[in-house]
Amino acid sequence: MGQQKSRRKRGVILTTKGLNKFFEARESQEVEKNYGYRYTLEELSDRTGLVPMTITKVLNCKAGVDKQTLLQLFKAFGLELRKSDYTFPTPALVQSKSEILRRTDWGDAIDVSVFYGREDELQTLQDWIVKDCSRFVAVYGIGGIGKTALSVKLAQRIQEKFEFVIWRSIRNSPSVEEIIGKSIQFFADDQTINLPESLFNRLSLFLHYLKAHRCLIILDGIETIFQGGEPVGQYREGYEGYSELFKLVGETSHQSCLLIASREKPKEIISLGGASLPVRSLQIVGLETADVKAILNSKGILNVSDAECLQLIESYGGNPQALKIVATSIQDLFAGNISEFFAQNITVFGDIQELLDQQFNRLSVLEQEIMYWLAMNQKPVKLNQFSQNITYPEKLPQVLGAVESLRRRSLLENNHGFFSLKPAVREYVNQKRLVEGVFKEENELVIGNW
Repeated sequence: MGQQKSRRKRGVILTTKGLNKFFEARESQEVEKNYGYRYTLEELSDRTGLVPMTITKVLNCKAGVDKQTLLQLFKAFGLELRKSDYTFPTPALVQSKSEILRRTDWGDAIDVSVFYGREDELQTLQDWIVKDCSRFVAVYGIGGIGKTALSVKLAQRIQEKFEFVIWRSIRNSPSVEEIIGKSIQFFADDQTINLPESLFNRLSLFLHYLKAHRCLIILDGIETIFQGGEPVGQYREGYEGYSELFKLVGETSHQSCLLIASREKPKEIISLGGASLPVRSLQIVGLETADVKAILNSKGILNVSDAECLQLIESYGGNPQALKIVATSIQDLFAGNISEFFAQNITVFGDIQELLDQQFNRLSVLEQEIMYWLAMNQKPVKLNQFSQNITYPEKLPQVLGAVESLRRRSLLENNHGFFSLKPAVREYVNQKRLVEGVFKEENELVIGNW
């Protein structure tokens, strides 16, 4: 009898099945009677006769409500409330170690047992996510700069602050429906659930878990869902749903965080982000001298001077992947002698060229032309020099847009309004220009057919 009173006092909550059932009915009614637009909380209140606070409480599925409330909600959408649609809320239990491990899914995350530097970046991201409760965070930077390793290291460092941790690579371009569906199944803690078919309902159910639990979801390799050969941030056909995911997570209040790692800064981060807002972005730049020395030492190159380190950092922008490739070549071909390597006057070769190929081939024709022009200018240029040297002034807005696009791809250096390319990038672009027979006047930015 005491147990019955306790249950009556706690009320009931919707099960995953019941919540999904409501979402499907709501979407059907929105299509039929609301021109496909989502019902606002006020509209749901008018339709059900429940106050907005009660509806929010029901959909959060954390605090119990009386059964009559659920009956009233379901009846408003022509649904019958069955026993499988609701349950009694259970008090929070202390999780065992095995339960915590089961709630952490690392997917194919890389091994970061050997990790160089990035303490400032890790602390910044940790503060944003744990202290400031940022709900949508992007780390972006040129290929090879270490975004993947950083995201894994960060997740390992802050995982105890979350009930669920999911790390996923999307380099094979899974659909957003697949990513959300598998996340929901993981959140459901092995319960058998029928996933909604529509993206709209999957997003609604996904958001429910982000509100009800403290979740950390990391998606790595976001650039693979963007269209190559177009201005930055244009989605490939069939992948536009990721934009809906990003906007939903960034705009809606919840207690979780979605972190994405990308070579290209998404447009949603730009429109929703800000220093004092719950949507933030961090550009990942090169390693510092001590970390570069550590990489060289790991390759057997010892007694490296600060000057040699700085020369490598300047040439390769402190890019850890490029530095590992170079260090291996210095050790194998020059017996560890950095001076002899630089005497060859070649910084772009082998895997470094392939790394830059991947980035350059994604550029639009206009972006490539700007890269050629900048590569021929040995000195940094100010923004007004673009307008002074362009052959068709009426194209200036497109040119400025392309410059911004290159910045979002982390291919341009901007030092107090002066734009330039890193030495290795400039050498690569000049090599490509000669191979492809692209010849222009140094002081003329020619806009072709793009």
